[in-house]
Amino acid sequence: MIGLFDVFVGLIAEVILYSEGFESSKNLAQKMTQMYKLCSEQLSQQDHYDFGMRALKSVLVGSLDCGCGGFKNSEP
Repeated sequence: MIGLFDVFVGLIAEVILYSEGFESSKNLAQKMTQMYKLCSEQLSQQDHYDFGMRALKSVLVGSLDCGCGGFKNSEP
């Protein structure tokens, strides 16, 4: 069963990727949210591990800063 929070996280990730020029933002957002969901379920449950929206957004923004894909990052 998919929770409402999971839908919002996927949609937010898709919008972030799309706004930075990723053509396959829906597919990438689904993969990222699925990976973070699996991490939160299967890895350590200690409090200092965070697999929520804030961590996902940090990874997305970090990947944009390194030039990993969007139109805006392709020009020097």
